[in-house]
Amino acid sequence: MQPELLQYVTQQATAGTIHDPCQIRYPVAPSMSILPLTLEASCKDSDHSAVPARSKRDREIDESCDEAFEQEQKRIRLEVFDPILEAFNTGDIDKMSSLISSACQHDVKVAMPQCATHQGVTPILVLWGLLHETFPDAMTKILEKRISSNASSTHPIQRVEYVYKLQGTGITNKPVMESFTHIMASIGDSKDMSHDDVISVISRHMATIPPHSCDDHTSTFIAETILTFDNDNKIIEWSHDILACC
Repeated sequence: MQPELLQYVTQQATAGTIHDPCQIRYPVAPSMSILPLTLEASCKDSDHSAVPARSKRDREIDESCDEAFEQEQKRIRLEVFDPILEAFNTGDIDKMSSLISSACQHDVKVAMPQCATHQGVTPILVLWGLLHETFPDAMTKILEKRISSNASSTHPIQRVEYVYKLQGTGITNKPVMESFTHIMASIGDSKDMSHDDVISVISRHMATIPPHSCDDHTSTFIAETILTFDNDNKIIEWSHDILACC
């Protein structure tokens, strides 16, 4: 005991102030072994309060946001083909080409029955350019749109199937798909042709085809285009098929 404290206790005891020495409490610094336990307990309490359980309302809000996003994805994909056909109907081939180019991935896969599979936007521009040149007064009308889901995909809204009618007066007897195959064979792997280059190739090809020999040669086609999208709503596969013609 320090001399000053001993002297103080002796004086108090002599004066009769302290009746029970056992009641004396000396200042004691907290044990270092106690502090970590206290902090650990505090941290555990803090962890529980920092990550509260998600409420039913929070889950409902998340589900509502997911549903709204899903509906917006549907709307965007269902409307992609509409402005392209509208530009085709008005004869604005420049605008049609621009819309096709902006809607597709650079290496979009192009598939058609009885034709070789191609990649790039150029084959699509050739196809629709040929339809315009072969049927200058052609008009299209969408008959049906269907969303097709891929069960193995984590993003079910992946494909949209468009069924539409194309009606117009042909200027030649040569089938469009035959001309398409001929042109694609002539340009080879030129996937990045400009709109002007595509129109030039089509014009040269059409100049070699004899005109139609009949006065009444209006044709009607029921066609289907299936577009497959990536997560950014860019077309990664473009499929075209003629379902019926008369």
